Amino acid sequence: MKLTIQPVEETVNLDLPTGCTLKLGVGLQPEHRAVLPPTLTANTDLFAWSVADLPNVDLQVAVHKLSIYKDARYISQKKKTKVGR
Repeated sequence: MKLTIQPVEETVNLDLPTGCTLKLGVGLQPEHRAVLPPTLTANTDLFAWSVADLPNVDLQVAVHKLSIYKDARYISQKKKTKVGR
């Protein structure tokens, strides 16, 4: 079974000059919505999109691995219900 990650809220795409696309939540505060896209676009060269974008960086630093027990059963946390105010 393959799980997919879904956004919590509606998003809009921000296309960067490198050809990559970021998703921004529509719930951003207006002052953040005014500042964030130009800042991200201007600093696109600072992002590492893949390991290939990290030359001379040791893979032990660049790769994240989780130590988990492979034979463990998955246990889903019960969903909490919201109590009316």
